[in-house]
Amino acid sequence: MSPRRNTFIRYVASISGDIAVGAAVAAACVWVIEVAALSVFLGFLVWLLGTLIALALSQYVVHPLINAVLSERKLDRA
Repeated sequence: MSPRRNTFIRYVASISGDIAVGAAVAAACVWVIEVAALSVFLGFLVWLLGTLIALALSQYVVHPLINAVLSERKLDRA
């Protein structure tokens, strides 16, 4: 099929994966802050650490997985 369509599909999948990872890490941060009853400063540090974890998961897990699962050959066969 067209390379533009395949690029669009991978782009949408990447954005969806990034949002899912961000939401999961945000939920984990909220849970840690509530359970541990952290102060404002420690809560800020948890959010900062959560942001870094979400970025790392996106860069090293989500995007390589999408590139492997949604390769040009696989998208063209589908």
